[in-house]
Amino acid sequence: MKHIFHSQKLHDLLTATFLLFLTTILCFLLFFCISENPVNIALLYLLGTIAIAYYTNGYFYGILASFVGVIFINHFFTYPYFHLNFILPDYPFTFLFILCASLITSSLTSHLKKQAKTLALHEKQLAEANKEKMRANFLRAISHDLRTPITSIINLLSDLEENEDYSPEERKKSFIIFMMMLTGF
Repeated sequence: MKHIFHSQKLHDLLTATFLLFLTTILCFLLFFCISENPVNIALLYLLGTIAIAYYTNGYFYGILASFVGVIFINHFFTYPYFHLNFILPDYPFTFLFILCASLITSSLTSHLKKQAKTLALHEKQLAEANKEKMRANFLRAISHDLRTPITSIINLLSDLEENEDYSPEERKKSFIIFMMMLTGF
């Protein structure tokens, strides 16, 4: 259990790091090759934050991505470039907007993942119940199919045993004829 927990945390960390790196590369391409508008960069980081919140578990990585995204926007894509400047007039609004979006997205995706797990569990239980029902029906059908010929055999043997009019040879013949009829010969 502990191993699974650590591997999930590692998976989430690697996923968040990769998506943040990919978002930053795309932002560099957008900013320096297409448009130097920081609003577009903020939207792209918002999309990256939403993807991180979706592909990781819990709230932590989405919130962390929003913090890192705002710092990256400030450091890489606002003047003076490659310096942190926390006194920009729109900086608090950008930070709050991305943080709120990541919180909402993280909570929604966490809720959806829990619902999906619950649904999968219910479907598994339903499949097991259906499997058990089919098994019980199959056993009932086999039991019924076996009970009918066995009852006939027991009745014949009882009749042959109780009826003293038959000689042992006639009893054998009756039994053989009955068995042939029963087996379809």
